[in-house]
Amino acid sequence: MEYLILIALPFAMAVLNRWRGSRMDQLVGKNIGPLKNGAPVAAVGLMLMVMGLTMDPLVGFCTGVAYFAGEAFGWAKWVRSAPFWWTDWQKNYNRQWLARGTGKSSGIHQIANAVFKETEDFTNYAILALTLRGIWWYAPVYAVLVYFNVIPFYIAIPAVLAIGVLFPICYRIATQLPKRLESSIFFGIYMNNAEKLYGLAQGAVIAASFWLSM
Repeated sequence: MEYLILIALPFAMAVLNRWRGSRMDQLVGKNIGPLKNGAPVAAVGLMLMVMGLTMDPLVGFCTGVAYFAGEAFGWAKWVRSAPFWWTDWQKNYNRQWLARGTGKSSGIHQIANAVFKETEDFTNYAILALTLRGIWWYAPVYAVLVYFNVIPFYIAIPAVLAIGVLFPICYRIATQLPKRLESSIFFGIYMNNAEKLYGLAQGAVIAASFWLSM
């Protein structure tokens, strides 16, 4: 049973991460209050899979809560800049997205901006910010798994780092998939692909973590 869940994890997370990035009220056609976005659905999905792997409802529940808590802070400004990385787009970036407070409440903006000035090098600033954001997202998840002795510390650390590094990589790859970058529906295609691809990567890292811990 455990191996079936491990095999399914990357594909399940691809679907769940796409749902997480969706407006659930639009998908079901009505306002559903706290389920306005798909993050709670994704958290429950991960909770159930971890519960199946550990046979422990408490571990599953705490993992789902940690995932939801880590996901809570936004990253829209950074992922929306991905199609324009390594191009002469700094002035447009400064005009459109500089004023947004993305990452300021979590401290990610301050760290990334101290290394790469947002007003001068939005590409490397966004890449570093997304990497830190991925780490911030999954550090609570792996902290739970380490606390309950499900995954050892020496596996958890590189797993969290891998998920962080894969954040900008997956979104950049997704920008190369559509044929026409100037298309009016480009961002819709890009975000759809990126969320699925990053979810697949998350699931692969989580599955590998459990497999190596068996």
